Amino acid sequence: MRIYDRALAEDELGALAADTPLDGAVAWSPLDEFNSVGDANGPGFATSYHYRVYGSGDVAIDVEARPNEGLRETVDGWLPKAGVQLELPERFDDFEWYGRGELETYPDRKWGVPIGRYAGSVDEQYVPYLSPTDNGNKAQTRWATLSGGDISLLGMFGEGDANVSLEQWANLAEAEHQYELEDRGSVEFNLDHRVTGLGGTPTEPIDRYQVPVESTAFGVVLRPFGPDDDDPMALANRRLPDPQE
Repeated sequence: MRIYDRALAEDELGALAADTPLDGAVAWSPLDEFNSVGDANGPGFATSYHYRVYGSGDVAIDVEARPNEGLRETVDGWLPKAGVQLELPERFDDFEWYGRGELETYPDRKWGVPIGRYAGSVDEQYVPYLSPTDNGNKAQTRWATLSGGDISLLGMFGEGDANVSLEQWANLAEAEHQYELEDRGSVEFNLDHRVTGLGGTPTEPIDRYQVPVESTAFGVVLRPFGPDDDDPMALANRRLPDPQE
């Protein structure tokens, strides 16, 4: 089996295409190479991604991540978040989610807003703090969609609910003022298994709202759909075949 840690070019995808169209089945490709790049000794996670691609277009991703010694030695405390980050074209500007809303919420700041179905543009989710920082999280989210006209993408979590956020800036971590922010030309779609809470000035988040530096495992499902397909709520409740059955 060949595992990639980058997006494939069109000619590479063509080489992996099935000889006949798939109809609701899981496609298994007989590949036998492993490619990896980057500094394996730097702080980070040893991460395994297990993809199941269905003929319906659904992609189920199971993630297992183990912190290496470099990360354990570097991080004194907790991590901001742990999850999957997607990059979508800028035209995916319509956002909808089922969870806490419509204000931003975090694991330790969510009880003042109800669980429900909310929608808005990508820009409307941005919270302009005096110093630009991570913002706009949606806690206790069951599913979320980004739509770009004739096609939409539904993201949901394998078990339970988690956190969703968006990012439209290329330099959020570096900018000190709002006027310094630069448009990234795309939309970052964050499906996070866990997010550290905010705590309170100058109080740190309590232990149960922190993301510890430890091994973790979670799953997400990506489901593309069009304007003529079922409502996202119905799509989110559609069960995928279990590969163990």
